[in-house]
Formats: sequence, C-alpha cells, structure tokens
Amino acid sequence: MAHASEKPLTVIDAARARRAIFPPDFWRFRDLLAQMTMSAFRAKYMHLKSSFLWYYARPLTITLVFVVLRATADLGAGAPYPLFVLTGVCFWFIFADTFSAASGALAREANLIQKVYFPILILPLAQTLARFADVGLALIAIVALQIALGVGVDLELLMLLPVIVQMMVLAFGLGCAVAAVSLSWPDAREAANVALYLGLFLSPVFYSPEAMPPAARMLLQVNPMVGSLEGVRGALFETAAFPWAAWAYSCAATLLAVLVGLTLLGRASRNAAEFL
Repeated sequence: MAHASEKPLTVIDAARARRAIFPPDFWRFRDLLAQMTMSAFRAKYMHLKSSFLWYYARPLTITLVFVVLRATADLGAGAPYPLFVLTGVCFWFIFADTFSAASGALAREANLIQKVYFPILILPLAQTLARFADVGLALIAIVALQIALGVGVDLELLMLLPVIVQMMVLAFGLGCAVAAVSLSWPDAREAANVALYLGLFLSPVFYSPEAMPPAARMLLQVNPMVGSLEGVRGALFETAAFPWAAWAYSCAATLLAVLVGLTLLGRASRNAAEFL
C-alpha cells in the first residue's frame, strides 16, 4: 500500500510524447519558450559589445558592392537602387538566418532534448521569435536611407507587419521541416544551405522581377520569397506598388510549409532523442 507521503509518479509514454505540437503544451511551457527566446537573443547579440553594429556590416557591404557595380539598366523598379538593394538584402538575410536557426535548433539543443521532456517545437519557435529583433534593426537602416533619399510612404504601409509575419512564419515552417528530416538524414541541413545560397540569386534581392524576360519572370514567381520581398518594398515605398497576387501566393506557400513542417516535426518528436 502506498504511503500518503509518497509523491505521485508521472509517466511520460509514447502517447504523451506525440502531443509535442499541440497548443496546450505551448501554454504550459510558455515560461520555457520565453526563456529560450531570450537565450537565443542574448546568444546572437550580447556576446560582443558592438554586436548590434556588426549586424549592419553584411547588408551594407553587399549593398555598396552592388550599387557600385550595377549596370545602367533599371534593376530596381519602383525605388532608388540603393534603397531597393538594401531592403532586399536585409530581409533576405533575416529570412535565411531565421530558417537556419530554426532548422538547426534540435541539433543545437540535443543534450536538453535527451534529458528533459518538453514540446520540441518550442526550440525552432524560440529561434524564430528571437530573430524579430533583426527586423527592427533592418528597418532602422532602411527608413534612415528612405528619408535621406526622399522616398515617402502611403496607406500600403499598413501591410508591412502582415508581410513580415508571413515571411517569418515561412522561415519557421521550412525550418521545422528541415529540422525533422535532418534527424534521420543529417545532410538535409547542408542541402538546405545550398538552396539558400541559390535562393539569394533566384529572389528579387538585387533586381526587380519587371527587369526579367517574361519567361524568366513566370519561373521566378514559383519562389514564395518573391511575394515577400516585393511585399516589403510595396509596403514601405510609395513609389512601389504592392504585389497583391504574388503575396497571396506567398501566403498559400507559407500555410503549406507550416502544415508540412508541423506534421514532420510532430512525427519526428516521438523518437527525437534516439536520433540526436
């Protein structure tokens, strides 16, 4: 007979482990999510005294190079070319960094997963939330250059937040999918990194889709980041029209990426500790 002073025994079985992606787990582990988000933020920015300044080194350097070497063609339709490139570079690397952080979150916290039960979806979600700080830093530089060049805004500015959220959710969904696949196929992350490198040049970072031939433009529209990047520009600059059709496609692709990512990660969570 059990004594009254004995503590209740909590059993974590396979059925419980499969609940890793359900919303109730998020609410019960909300403090852990907040702590991991702050930990990811500190790891990215607080280890160097000038880490916030270093954030600008990559986008500003790339922007300067392409502005100096640009052709005489109108590659940045709808906005001055320096502003066009800076916006594309900043938000592309926000997407790429968020995706890379989310896809590597499970491997990075392998020891924690093996020791403690919690919904593993918290790991890529925390990395994604921490990257919203990058958005704020990017907007500071973009708005400063926008003011200097005399580019105004219009009512489409209201679409900026929805577009940014859509882009971050896309990175999160794709990151979850790659994180799940990489448990059984470690080369998945390397393949994804190659895809990111190609995506930099297959997305309208340095050029406008309008500058491409019609056939290439149609092929380019398959990339969901086209609607995201053009959506940011359309929301920020009064000289650029908001791409409603392209962004609607990006939203549909984002929904698909999240559904696939959550499904794969939910299945992988059953035996994630064994693969890590």
